[in-house]
Amino acid sequence: MRKKYFALMMAGLLCSSFFMSGCGRAADTEEETVREDEEEDEAKDEDEGDEDEDDRTSDESEDEEVKPQSSAPVKSIDEDTLTSQTEVFLNGRDEWVISAEDALEYDNTFYAMTDLNYNGRAEIFVGYWIGRVNDTTVNVYEINETGDGFKKLDWCFTGCDSEKSSCPEVQMSAYVQAYYDKDAGISHYLFHDFYLYSFTDGGMRFCDLSIVGDTVFSDAYAMTFSQGSDGDEVDTFYGPNGEMGESEYTVYTSTYPRGYTLKDLNIGFYYGDDVYLQSGPAMQYMDDKDLGDILKNSYRVFAGRMDYGDFYDLYMVEETSMTPEELLEASIGSWGLVMTETEGDITYYSPGDDLYKTLDVYEDSSIHLVEEAGTPVAYEMDMNVLEHGDGSLMGTFMPAAKDGRFYDEIVISIMDVENGLLVVKMNAWAGQTYLGESMWYFEKLD
Repeated sequence: MRKKYFALMMAGLLCSSFFMSGCGRAADTEEETVREDEEEDEAKDEDEGDEDEDDRTSDESEDEEVKPQSSAPVKSIDEDTLTSQTEVFLNGRDEWVISAEDALEYDNTFYAMTDLNYNGRAEIFVGYWIGRVNDTTVNVYEINETGDGFKKLDWCFTGCDSEKSSCPEVQMSAYVQAYYDKDAGISHYLFHDFYLYSFTDGGMRFCDLSIVGDTVFSDAYAMTFSQGSDGDEVDTFYGPNGEMGESEYTVYTSTYPRGYTLKDLNIGFYYGDDVYLQSGPAMQYMDDKDLGDILKNSYRVFAGRMDYGDFYDLYMVEETSMTPEELLEASIGSWGLVMTETEGDITYYSPGDDLYKTLDVYEDSSIHLVEEAGTPVAYEMDMNVLEHGDGSLMGTFMPAAKDGRFYDEIVISIMDVENGLLVVKMNAWAGQTYLGESMWYFEKLD
């Protein structure tokens, strides 16, 4: 079950719908769409000339009432304001930066700067993901009205299984689908939420995220719930009116939201200081300039002023590393362990030694690892590896029973093929305890 949902999470993201009941008030009506193309903006400017209508769209009503300046949407924060707001966040960085020590307990940490409600006051998303329970925690901080500080926003959960109060996996894709409700003046962003009740029971919810006032609203308008192990699941489907058939569920989720046009927007998530990252120091130890550059570039991705691919290449991939596709191609074959490095201690191996391993990598991204190969005791593990944020190929294995193993979960990351050796990173956990990291080096056997 866990492997199934992990694979789904890394594959992509989609979502929809929003209810305000029981969680707060609606926002003042905004008069802009989520984001218009630059060509459309230029055409409007030419048509409107020097009249005082720059903040109005062609869809605006004939009502001549002047809207308060504070409610006018800001399609893109200018560079001077972006710099000053970034400095505000940096001045209070101890409140929101995840410590390096805490980051070791998580499978993934992430940061992004956006302006989802287009009020001209940036917010930063800071969160972490714990893979063994498919749980994402997201904190959102927004610049205050006076621009001299920031506040942490509240969360409100509605819709299917809302009592679980589960945050969507906002960080699991480079883009998000969005739509704008002009009548309510609210921008909506569509995500998935994957979670587990146990290792055999879990769910996936379609969530619609909006920021209104001081609250982040996440409405789960549809949900699928699975019981059973991989290959033997029983799925149940739910919509806003309760349980529904699979065909009805498929039509409903694929056509939502009716009456709105979805747009794809990029969010510049930086995978900051999780144990797999290779591109730099933990966020806690970055100086203000480097951290500020990450935040500003993250916002530029959201605003369409920077390509996400450039952002990714700048922060998530070493210049000398291969693409994930090239890495998989170079890794295919059979490999035998020759060396490990754990906290500076180096050990060399040959077939028949205790803790010797063999690793087979296949074209379909599956791997087969045999621990202590060639000895009387041999443990085998099979897993699929998926592209991780740092460009590595990552897989997770959880044994059904320990049977002498020292871990409950092991994460394997294929990092590189260097000087003819396959470089593999191993991280292990026993329950909630992180057991540390080792680097494995394999030589080609065939």
